[in-house]
Amino acid sequence: MLSRIKTCAGALMNSSALRAADRTSSRRNAFVQDERGNIAIMTAFTLTMLLIGIGAAFDYTRAIQRNNDLQNVVDAAVLAGASIKDKDAAYIEEQVRKIVDGYNTQGLELKVDVDVDDDRVYLSVQNAPSSIFGSLTNRQSVPLLVESAAPRAQDTPVHLSLVLDTTGSMQGANLAAMQTATTDLLDEMEKLPAGTRVSIVPFGNYVNIGTTSTTPRPWLDRGRDGEIDTICAPEQIETTAPTCTTESHTYTRYRDGLNMGVVTEDRTTCSGGTYTDGPEVCQDRTYTWNGCMGSRLNGMAEVSDFRGRRFPAALDRNCGTELMPLGSDFDAMRAMVSGLTTSGSTYLPSGLSWGWRTLTPRMPYPQSASMSGGVSVPINPGSANGGNGPQNGSGNGRPRLNRAMLFMTDGLNNRSIDGTDPSGNVTLHDGNDGQAGLDLSETICENIREDGIDLFVVAYRVPGQTDTVEMLENCASSPGHFFTPDNATELKSAFREVAQMLESTRILF
Repeated sequence: MLSRIKTCAGALMNSSALRAADRTSSRRNAFVQDERGNIAIMTAFTLTMLLIGIGAAFDYTRAIQRNNDLQNVVDAAVLAGASIKDKDAAYIEEQVRKIVDGYNTQGLELKVDVDVDDDRVYLSVQNAPSSIFGSLTNRQSVPLLVESAAPRAQDTPVHLSLVLDTTGSMQGANLAAMQTATTDLLDEMEKLPAGTRVSIVPFGNYVNIGTTSTTPRPWLDRGRDGEIDTICAPEQIETTAPTCTTESHTYTRYRDGLNMGVVTEDRTTCSGGTYTDGPEVCQDRTYTWNGCMGSRLNGMAEVSDFRGRRFPAALDRNCGTELMPLGSDFDAMRAMVSGLTTSGSTYLPSGLSWGWRTLTPRMPYPQSASMSGGVSVPINPGSANGGNGPQNGSGNGRPRLNRAMLFMTDGLNNRSIDGTDPSGNVTLHDGNDGQAGLDLSETICENIREDGIDLFVVAYRVPGQTDTVEMLENCASSPGHFFTPDNATELKSAFREVAQMLESTRILF
């Protein structure tokens, strides 16, 4: 009896276990089926997003290609329209539209807007190419807008300041290359419309403005020029001769911050010796101004005009060839360039500021105003550096004028404002803080551009990867205004390209 009970109990337990196992299996099967369903959903979603991404990329690539094609058409049409002289706005607009239509060989649906005024030709073209995968993104087209503008061709005179590095490192072949390139540039400038003027500003530590002038100079502070100090001191009488030795010394010579190579020379050093005071000897010291100009302080070194603060003369300094203000005597300019000499170190702010002053119709060179009275029309107001001043305009009936500066240097800035003049004022450029000179140069460059002057910069054989090169590149009105020639041929080409840019109709943006 007990055996049958155990048997029944065992059977019951086996039956319960089987049912539990079945339930576990069913649940596991259901879970597996659910997981497979989730994976299928996730896979479908992922594939859909991938397809949308591929479609968007394809549409974007097509749009970029279309945009580039349209931009080429718009630029060509604007340049052609801007080159038309002696025709009214309606005629120019008609020609621009014809050019756009002529390029539209695919029959694209274009919305064309042309605006022509006295100063420039503006063109915008809109197109909305269909989206190949628009049904997936609910976006049926990709809107495009391209635009361009160019100044209208006119007999616009140019005022150009040539600011040329004549420091010690420019001696020899470098100077000859610059003279050739500059002479060729002057030949091209002479061909430009009447009213074109050029100034030439050689610079090193200082700029030489000349000691004489045919016009008054109320803005000039000559300090103690011509004054005499009498200096007395006991004469030193040798009682025991010093011991002197001469040795050969080899070292690397640097001039104007540039490596000039290894040189060997004899050096004599003396030590010992005794001296006694003799009778007092007096000598007269006469302070002399040779035309060199120092710098104003308290924020005035970075501005161009007088503003009631006179420009200080740098006494007892020599600074090379005297600058030539704006003029049109190109024979005299070529003669000046051929006679340039080299000396001194590099102080970039000096050249930048005095080149700027020759272009500004205010003191110290107000005669530039009487030469034009014009409105500055920047060649490239839409530059990478934020533009360079006033936009094109009629200027209340005043004649148009392009003002530009070509700033050429081969040296690393190695000077700064430091050193007192005979009156005790810190106005000289005898400091060695090259970075301070660079920082001031950067500010002056920005102010020049904001004054509406196109700034071309030529860094001739300047060592790469230096703070000076970076500053010079940022100084230019745009990347297209910056040149880094490495030999005489490239320097000549850079100057020629500047001349072409000054005389050509150009895209503004």
